[in-house]
Amino acid sequence: MHFALDIGTRTVIGLLTELEGERIKVLDFEVKEHKERAMLDGQIHDIRKVAEVVDEIKKELEKRSNQELKKVSVALAGRFLKTVVGHNQMDVSHYRRIDQDVISNLEMGAVKNAIEEMRQYSEDLDMYCVGYSVLHYFLDGEWMKSLLDQRGRRAEVKVIAAFLPSHVVDAMFAVIESVGLEIEHMTLEPIAAVELTVPIDLRRLNLVLVDVGAGTSDIAVSRDGTIIAYGMVPKAGDEISEKISSDFLLDFNSAESVKRELNVKDEFTVRDILGNELKISKEEILKSISPVLEDIVTEIVEQIMELNGKPPAAVMIVGGGAKIPGFAERLSQKLGLPRSRVALKNIEDLHIVEDSTGSLKGSEFITPVGIAYTCSKGIARIFTKVTVNDKDVYLLGLDPSMTVLQALLQLGYKIEELIGKPGPGITFNVNGEVVVRKGSLGKEAPVFVNKERASLRTIVNNGDIIEIGKPENGLPPSLKLKDVIEPIKLTVNGELKEFYPEVYVNGKQENLDYVVRDNDRITYEKSLKVSEIIAEYSKQTVTLTINGEIKEIPLYDVEVYLNGKKLAPDVVLADNLDIKIEKREKRIRDIIEDSRFQKNSKVVKITINGEEVSIPVVEYEILVNGKRADLDAPLEEGAVIDIKTVEIQPKVVDIFRFLDLDIDGLKDFEIKVNGVHVGFMDPLNPGDEVTLELR
Repeated sequence: MHFALDIGTRTVIGLLTELEGERIKVLDFEVKEHKERAMLDGQIHDIRKVAEVVDEIKKELEKRSNQELKKVSVALAGRFLKTVVGHNQMDVSHYRRIDQDVISNLEMGAVKNAIEEMRQYSEDLDMYCVGYSVLHYFLDGEWMKSLLDQRGRRAEVKVIAAFLPSHVVDAMFAVIESVGLEIEHMTLEPIAAVELTVPIDLRRLNLVLVDVGAGTSDIAVSRDGTIIAYGMVPKAGDEISEKISSDFLLDFNSAESVKRELNVKDEFTVRDILGNELKISKEEILKSISPVLEDIVTEIVEQIMELNGKPPAAVMIVGGGAKIPGFAERLSQKLGLPRSRVALKNIEDLHIVEDSTGSLKGSEFITPVGIAYTCSKGIARIFTKVTVNDKDVYLLGLDPSMTVLQALLQLGYKIEELIGKPGPGITFNVNGEVVVRKGSLGKEAPVFVNKERASLRTIVNNGDIIEIGKPENGLPPSLKLKDVIEPIKLTVNGELKEFYPEVYVNGKQENLDYVVRDNDRITYEKSLKVSEIIAEYSKQTVTLTINGEIKEIPLYDVEVYLNGKKLAPDVVLADNLDIKIEKREKRIRDIIEDSRFQKNSKVVKITINGEEVSIPVVEYEILVNGKRADLDAPLEEGAVIDIKTVEIQPKVVDIFRFLDLDIDGLKDFEIKVNGVHVGFMDPLNPGDEVTLELR
């Protein structure tokens, strides 16, 4: 058995119900009016006086059912629900794929935008964001069903965020707790009415439900299988009662009684506030209230058009205020709908409701039975109690899939406290062009639900224990030079290769692993020298021990050719050239030519047939791993090489190394040193003049 309460502006209705299959069975009910106007426009103004009426109903139902009532289902007035559309967009061009973290940041930005919009016109209210739903995703201006794993330049999202003022919830809790009850289920009044009167299979139709109470007229719109919008007009039955009261000088309760009987009486006998007995016809009263009724219906139609954008297919009317003669007719006329498309729904018309009392009649019982129905079915709940870091939170939300995020927003957390700020970006200059790179996104605060790792999107249930930590801010971008400059593309030996030119940062040459900093000035030419290519292809080295000193030496001599011509190291190459590279493995003689041994070389200068020639007087003795080797021996990794220089006396025979002789047809020759005939093995000394005659 369930106990449900509809605490309205004029009356409080309590019901005892139970669910039998898909039908809701009403076992008993009690209706009491407020003794004074303790509620105005659906809001509790006098907690004690409202609590007195609730307590009377509770005791009556307990007495008749012979059961103690401990828990109750209630509903909040739709008047106080505010919905705001929030929008956010983000540059996602630097992400390889859009992941869930990017989507969360995008959505949170939209929620933050909605909160800022809400604060602009409700600065005096403590408004809680009780949930949000995504309306649309866009990628590069195109609608997308989902952004996950997509790629693009600009992502956008629109969300609809729902808000309630805290005092509305606090007042309801104060009333219920003061009579010894505990709230087990809370929903919104328009949601309760919709769930009972517009089943899921009808929500594919564009329908509008109008719940006309005493203080407010609540509106819900269905389309495409769901409830797409809720709205409210702060005018309803009380405005009509007040008009009757003022025009005929009746106290409010007498005017209220006259209003309720307009459908059953043609003439009324009443006493005004001066004690005069009056006889008033129905026609007089309808003429009196016509401007007020016109005003109420006009505002309802304007709200419907704002929420739906066009007249709906049909309208269902519920609530006591909707029984006023002419209400449905005016509504159909202003919406341009046939009268048959605007219908007053009474509780006795609903096949899913079974009335055991036999007395449940009228449209005013739709909302209270709807409250009981949603509780019994466990649907349309907007209240869940959870604990966040040891603090109790009453979580409100329109979506049954309530999340950790909604609980934290209600507790007063700011978006910045839940998701880390993006890392600072950097701005730098590349060849005169300003480049901006954003930092990484912040990380969500660590979340645990019932001691298990969770996230801000984890659905929470009643009684869950939530622990929330601190978020991590994003980091600045980590960029190396090779990430921000364009390589030079060359075809090398038939294969396309990329080479990076010399790069200067703030006037100083840096290697490609240099980490780019804010305000760096980077310059480079999109060309490179042959020497840079030689260096690139000379990276393979061998480690040798030469005369006791360990050295790392390039293994190859590299030569670069363009169109068959060897290029000098200082030649500059442009983009997209086709070059050829030849590599020659070095020998020991290359070590000598490249090393300090050349510095120890000595020569004897002589003149041969009038031309000066320098003849070396140093030879090399080479041992590789203790064994004698010659100058053309290859270089082996880890080899121990000993090189010794030996000074020698040059001889006449050595001159032939410096002469290019044509010996074809040679019959005889004569060699003289300083005019004297000599033999091949005779020594040569500095300054000698050698003549060679061929015959």
